[in-house]
Amino acid sequence: MRMPLLFTVVAPLLGCAHQATAPALTKPATAASAAAGRVGDVTRVDRPDIAFELPGAWTQQPSSEGARWQRGEQEQVLYTVLPQMEGLDGVSSAEKLAEVNGSVIAQSCTRGVRVGPLARVDRPGLISYRLTLSCEEPRFVLTLVAAAAAGRVVSFEHFHVGVSALTPEAERAATAISDSLRVKPGAGADCPPAVLAQMDQQPGLCFEPTMLGDAVTTACVHEIEQRLWLRDIPTATAIGQQTKKQLVCYRRP
Repeated sequence: MRMPLLFTVVAPLLGCAHQATAPALTKPATAASAAAGRVGDVTRVDRPDIAFELPGAWTQQPSSEGARWQRGEQEQVLYTVLPQMEGLDGVSSAEKLAEVNGSVIAQSCTRGVRVGPLARVDRPGLISYRLTLSCEEPRFVLTLVAAAAAGRVVSFEHFHVGVSALTPEAERAATAISDSLRVKPGAGADCPPAVLAQMDQQPGLCFEPTMLGDAVTTACVHEIEQRLWLRDIPTATAIGQQTKKQLVCYRRP
């Protein structure tokens, strides 16, 4: 079943256009052409910028943007790595991207659209926003994830084509795929502009290393210590007790 729909989402805050394409499913490639490692009944995708696991046998398909994996003729996963919003943090970028992508795809559904709530999921090193969207014409179910980590934002789309609802087993599999998502820190990751702006405008700042990731945290600490700021343990302890978070804080000398 082919779905000749093209959803174009322009995210001006990201400084780029993100094109989310509904599946035009093709005849699957042979297992020999799959660009992923098969371990037991799991296909492990390990790319320079991202890693995730797919249940069963999947094959990589040609794609003009991002990367695309397919299982049979009714299931497809696409992802695209984008820069975060200029001047804002990755979490806000991910939330906005999920909202806009979900809204545009919903408007392109001609009949029977249902959009689930946008849910935030926090994991060490990765914050994501997820929603499920179903459509009766054309028939598909989309699990949409927008994740923020390592100074970047990932749009991750899991399509089931030819169905208007997921079975409990398919729902569990879609959740497992989303939970396996890991964004890798890029070489020479940059400290987010929002953190740099705070250093110019504020007498002190705090951040949560587990949410920034190792590479971005290292870059930020380097920038802060280059300015001879001092580690502020009392403030980190006080705020941490209130928020139940592990924080690192610095202040001007």
